[in-house]
Amino acid sequence: MSDPFPDPGAQPHEPTRPPPPPGPAGYDYQQQGYGYSYAPAPTYSGFWRRAGAFVLDEIIIGVAGSMLAGVSGDNGAIGVLNLVLGIAYFSILEGSRGQTLGGMAASVRVVDANTGDLIGIPRAIGRNVARILSGLVFGLGYLWMLWDPRKQTWHDKIASSVVVRTA
Repeated sequence: MSDPFPDPGAQPHEPTRPPPPPGPAGYDYQQQGYGYSYAPAPTYSGFWRRAGAFVLDEIIIGVAGSMLAGVSGDNGAIGVLNLVLGIAYFSILEGSRGQTLGGMAASVRVVDANTGDLIGIPRAIGRNVARILSGLVFGLGYLWMLWDPRKQTWHDKIASSVVVRTA
């Protein structure tokens, strides 16, 4: 039976959803409409895998920068050229594909910390400029991942990204 004198200012209330049932170990639930599905929980990449990917990428950037600077004959330009090449290389590949060539070799991918989607090139540029901050205080921003539960560095936290394993 309905209320014969409803309150005209009352807000209709949304039905509350029950909490999801427990899923299998190692799986996170994802809400879909009024139901739930379960997806494997991400495996965050560790320090050595990320360091290996970074070293491979730096070798690629260094060789490319040296070849380009060698063509121009200006050895003083190598540092600036490598900085610009590095930011472009990391930002374009991590933003649009989630992986650099080193990341592909090490089976790691940069994704949004909340959705797991690609971060896009503008956020990737910010993330890669923020790498400078991670290295400023004795590399503490890079080492931060050793005790962070999601293995995030400072530049990951700034860009709201995580690095996950792909294999």
